[in-house]
Amino acid sequence: MNALPIAALAFYLLSVLLCLHQFVSSKGVSRVHVRAAATIALVIHFVWLNKVVFVDAGQNLSVLNTMAIISFMVALLMSILAERLNGWLLLPIVYLFALTTIAAVSMSDSVVITHLGDNPALLLHIILSLFAYSVLLIACLFSLQLGYLDWRLKKRKLRPASIKMPPLMTVERQLFFIIALGFFLLTLALFSGMFLLHEKTSWQMGQELGGSLLAWLCYLLFIWGHHRYGWRARKTMWCNVIGIALLSLAFFGSHFIQSLVLH
Repeated sequence: MNALPIAALAFYLLSVLLCLHQFVSSKGVSRVHVRAAATIALVIHFVWLNKVVFVDAGQNLSVLNTMAIISFMVALLMSILAERLNGWLLLPIVYLFALTTIAAVSMSDSVVITHLGDNPALLLHIILSLFAYSVLLIACLFSLQLGYLDWRLKKRKLRPASIKMPPLMTVERQLFFIIALGFFLLTLALFSGMFLLHEKTSWQMGQELGGSLLAWLCYLLFIWGHHRYGWRARKTMWCNVIGIALLSLAFFGSHFIQSLVLH
C-alpha cells in the first residue's frame, strides 16, 4: 500500500473521529475542522482513483474500483449536502464506506480492463449509472435517517429541540427531490443500457438491465404512492432500501458471479 491510500485512509478516519466527537462531546468541534479533513481526504481519494482506474492498458473498472468510485461520489455529494440537509449524522457512515473501499482496493489485485474511449455509448451508460446509483444511495441514507427520527419522535424518545434538525417536512421535500433526481438519472441509464443491449447482447448486460428495471419499478411505485396516497417516512424508507438493494444486485451481482465463474 503506497502513500496515497494511506493518506486518504488517515484523513477519512480523522473526519470520522471529528464527526463522532462533535456528537458525543458537549463542546464538540468546529464543523470547519470536519470539512477541512474531509476535503483533504476527498482530494487524495480523487488523485488515487485516477492512478488506479486509468492504467496503461485502458480503464480498470473492477468491482472494487467501481465501488471506490461510487464511495468518492457519495462522500463528495454528502459533504456538500450535509449542511443544507443537516446530514451530519450520516457523514461518519459515508466516510467509513469510502475508507473501506480504499482499503479493499489497495489489498486486491483484481483487474477488469475496458476501453471506454472506443465506445462512447458505453462511457455514457457507465457515467449515468454511477451518478444514478450514487444519488439513490444518498436518498436511501437520508430516508433511513428520516425514518429513524420519525420513529423516535412518535415514541416520544426524542424531542425536536434536542437535535439541530430542520423541520421534518422540509427534510422530506428535499429527500423527495433527491429521489426524483436519482429516478430521472436511472431512467436515462436504462435507456442507454437498452441501446447497448440492442448493439451487443450478453447475459451480464441483460441481468444488469433486468435488476435495474425492477429497481426502477420500485421507485416508480413509491413516487406514485407518495403523490397519490401521501406515503411518508416508513414507506419512504422501505421503498428506498428495496430499490437500492435491487440496484446493488443488478450492478455488482453479475460481476461477482462472473468473477466466480472465471476463477
